[in-house]
Amino acid sequence: MEAYKDKAWQRSMKLRLDINCMMADFVGEHGLSMADIEKNSALYIKAAESMAAKRANMKWRELPHNQAEVVARIKTVAEKVRSEYDAFVVLGIGGSALGPIAVQQALSHLRYNELSRERRGGPRLYVEDNVDPERMASLLDVIDVEKTMFNVITKSGGTSETMSQLLYITRILKDKLGDKWSEHVIATTDEVKGNLIKIAKADGLETFYVPDGVGGRFSELCPVGLIAAAVCGIDIEELLAGAAYMDELCSEPDYRSNMAYMAAICETEAMKKGCNISTETRTDSEGNEYEVEVPYTYYICTVELENFDLSHVPVYIMDTETLSMYAVYMSTLGNRSDLFPSSWYVDKYITTPPEDYEIPAEYLSAERFAALITEAEKYLGYP
Repeated sequence: MEAYKDKAWQRSMKLRLDINCMMADFVGEHGLSMADIEKNSALYIKAAESMAAKRANMKWRELPHNQAEVVARIKTVAEKVRSEYDAFVVLGIGGSALGPIAVQQALSHLRYNELSRERRGGPRLYVEDNVDPERMASLLDVIDVEKTMFNVITKSGGTSETMSQLLYITRILKDKLGDKWSEHVIATTDEVKGNLIKIAKADGLETFYVPDGVGGRFSELCPVGLIAAAVCGIDIEELLAGAAYMDELCSEPDYRSNMAYMAAICETEAMKKGCNISTETRTDSEGNEYEVEVPYTYYICTVELENFDLSHVPVYIMDTETLSMYAVYMSTLGNRSDLFPSSWYVDKYITTPPEDYEIPAEYLSAERFAALITEAEKYLGYP
């Protein structure tokens, strides 16, 4: 029997919440007493009951218990990726990226990618949660796309940033591999809605589904996070078993035995006592640094945003002289070596313009993405 199925082993691995350093017995007058905690016990019990009543609407809480079928398939696909590919790249933003990053940092070697192939036992992992072109270009400097598997993740199936990444990578794969490009892409998306599922079906991509009612950071324990974890050699069955055990512990209605409730209670009561403390490093008159504890207060600020055309920005940040130079630069596209001898736009955008590329129609069926491309095309060729 696997150790994680043994109740005694589970108990031996249980997290322990130590609140001693928040208690008055340890830290003095600014600490909490049991009376501070117990005085609102009726409210805590009511809050626990409310959480239990809302569970049916928290689909993500069921993930540790209902992923057995898809886990078997994930393990099969992951084993193939581990044996045949040198790099595994996640294309996604928000929770689709933060979940895989968190699990990898928590459970894998802190220098996983720098380990030898023999020690890793699988491909290097890259999580690309930014569409910055320099970042994407740098990725291509360190991977061989012919030996790379890309996992594109978007619950909605139409996230502009992620679909832009897919469009970019698809073009490169098609140029390198022709019709075999689809063997290098795994899609993780909604089973019915969005453009990604349409593309996945049309091109025959390996596809996994994000369950209904699950999204963002709460999706780590479904294919969104489990695929990358399995590819990196993490035991995802043990991961889910641990999550199921934590779900059991955090479903305990008695707040005294529930570490999640107790942590929240202690933080709340400490805030009420004014224990909002941060540490600042200051320098005295002789240049010596020292640390002081400084109380702070949270404020919710109201901010008004205005939209301006990009051409307005220089007016607000440049003085008259630099604004004049900027105007010349823009009118000549920087293509004046006598004025701009160090301009990198000259070669990159003028003498060697990028090739034309026709965006596939299926990508443009998403209204938001199509609008983004239309706007971007207005500025092609400009700095």
